[in-house]
Amino acid sequence: MTDFENHEIGEIFLSSITRLYDPHSTYFSAATFEDFAIQMRLQLVGIGALLGIEDDVCVIKELITGGPADLGKQLRPNDKIMAVSQDGAEPVEVTGMKLRKIVDMIRGKKGTKVSLTIKPAAATDPSERTQIHIIRDVVNLNSARARASIYEVPGASGKTTSLGVITLPAFYGPDGGSDGGDKASATRDVAELINQLKKAGIHGLVLDLRQNGGGLLSEAIDLTGLFIKQGPVVQVKNYYGEVKIDNDEDAAIAYTGPLAVLVSKFSASASEIVAGALQNYGRAIIIGDSSTHGKGSVQQLIEMKNAAPPMMLSRATGKAGAAKLTIQKFYLPDGHSTQLKGVVPDIILPSIEDLLPVGEKDLTRALVWDEIPSSNFEGHPLKSEVVSPLLNASNQRQKTLEEFAYQQKNIDWFRTKQDQKEISINLEDRRQQREADTAFRKLMREEKARLSKDEYASRDFTLGPPKTANIKPELTPEEIADGQETEEDAKKLDIHLREALRVVNDAIELAIKSARTFTDAPPLTAQAVKRS
Repeated sequence: MTDFENHEIGEIFLSSITRLYDPHSTYFSAATFEDFAIQMRLQLVGIGALLGIEDDVCVIKELITGGPADLGKQLRPNDKIMAVSQDGAEPVEVTGMKLRKIVDMIRGKKGTKVSLTIKPAAATDPSERTQIHIIRDVVNLNSARARASIYEVPGASGKTTSLGVITLPAFYGPDGGSDGGDKASATRDVAELINQLKKAGIHGLVLDLRQNGGGLLSEAIDLTGLFIKQGPVVQVKNYYGEVKIDNDEDAAIAYTGPLAVLVSKFSASASEIVAGALQNYGRAIIIGDSSTHGKGSVQQLIEMKNAAPPMMLSRATGKAGAAKLTIQKFYLPDGHSTQLKGVVPDIILPSIEDLLPVGEKDLTRALVWDEIPSSNFEGHPLKSEVVSPLLNASNQRQKTLEEFAYQQKNIDWFRTKQDQKEISINLEDRRQQREADTAFRKLMREEKARLSKDEYASRDFTLGPPKTANIKPELTPEEIADGQETEEDAKKLDIHLREALRVVNDAIELAIKSARTFTDAPPLTAQAVKRS
């Protein structure tokens, strides 16, 4: 236990108790709570550098665009931090120190100075050291904010259609603990991106929530309101059975055009509220894995500084942790819970994630599914006359397109590995198996590279300053043989996104061919769909 700090032991012990009741109740130490708050507001006070440990040495992995370290031009990726000192204090050697301690030393109050003793990455003399001074400031984590792209998608007629994609990693927003600067909000960011995309002339939109594990409930409600007039977004029931309805009160709609929501097994909590509500209203067609994650519970953060006497708080820092406790369950406008079952898409795409134990139903002591009476809302799920032709067209592509055949090969290979319950202890057999696996991965990389040449033309839209280029280390031959990919390679051939774009394009062409629109059943808008 010598490798653990006291606060880490306390966090493990208390979380072990809370998780006897449900998988989402937990205790945050002061350090973990600080990290959680940073993730929610996408903002911190420090120098703006991502750090890592290599051979017991702290290494600069990446500089955050617009942060003090980036603007100061004194630090570079792969520089090594050998010592840290506060303003006027003696340097403290950090070699061999835990990363959490180093981070705490570098962070601090806005406007204060921290000094770093650096071994430059380009140094030819191993004894070379440079001392730099940085004034701490607010760092906005723009790389984790919503972002958008426009894709030129070819249709059956041969013409291309401009379609927008907004990727939202989390439902972030201000938590009252901001130290100034721009306070990021998922709803405001998505609204701004919608405006940019509309000005660029998009004809349809995909909201990508595949890697969105949730966040602030208030942001989920407000964001849903960008696509509907007014009405219930989510119902919340407490321990006593009392039900409260949270409504979108704003009649304004940011986007009225064709809309799809792309989801996966990793779309959880607030993501499921948005996807489920838009499905209830018939405002969007939902596309993705067989279901979303299935987390239908609400947690409340109870800060220990508000619940414990001052004498019990950390005397060294004055910081306190927090308890995150499950207090409610949420339900969609129609009264159905997303707990365990998640949101089932209108169009289901084959996915390797459906083979992984990553859903709520795979967690120990998960709450049961139930339902409550429907709220009174103006809307209904998409009619079969809208969904059926889109579903049939998608199913046909899944049977005929090469990219789906490529995907199915990977799914089948993974399923075979999962079903394998015995492993040979014969060395030669193991070598042959490894060679076969390496050959399969190589074949799949080559096939992916070939299929990726047919990518749709696109351009990106981001919020905040342009991202600073950071040097990323190349993968080793061993990492490549194990199937690892660089960040850029992983983004290539996004089969589910490509199909979601095709579905939206089908919806637009369906409206044009039928010379009418389904006024009460978007994703086909209430106005005539025209293409320039």
